[in-house]
Amino acid sequence: MEEAREYGWLGKKQPPSNWEHMFSMYDFPSVHWDVLPYQIPCLLTMIVVITFGSTMDVAAVEMGTGVPLNADEQLVTIGLSNVIAGCTGGFAGSLIFTQTLIGFKSKFRHRSVGYTLAALQLAVVLSSIDPLHSIPLFFFASTVIFIGFDLLIEWIWE
Repeated sequence: MEEAREYGWLGKKQPPSNWEHMFSMYDFPSVHWDVLPYQIPCLLTMIVVITFGSTMDVAAVEMGTGVPLNADEQLVTIGLSNVIAGCTGGFAGSLIFTQTLIGFKSKFRHRSVGYTLAALQLAVVLSSIDPLHSIPLFFFASTVIFIGFDLLIEWIWE
């Protein structure tokens, strides 16, 4: 394993970390609350951009699957997820378009897929194991390449 890591096949070894360590980095007394009002235009701009992007993602999933979606319900779900992500130090985002289409094409259309994914992600966050230390990096790269080719073939060729 160390030789593979040395040649770049595996991620660099880091000291183990846990979820408590993530939250220990928040130092609220050190925050300059007086500059918060100046960030309101930036916050509003980000909300508009994320809303526009999320709307486009909902439309893309609708087109890709051929199944009509309730856009309001989808946007509320995305908004609540972003609020939770923001409060816990995460990043804003929207639907995972490629994951939705791969699940749809594979005929995995049950809620258990989402629950399983959420449970696995929670397990990764709560554990001190970093998947990049034990899974070869080319697996991640090959997955991204596969998704890219699949989208190119579907949208350009077909």
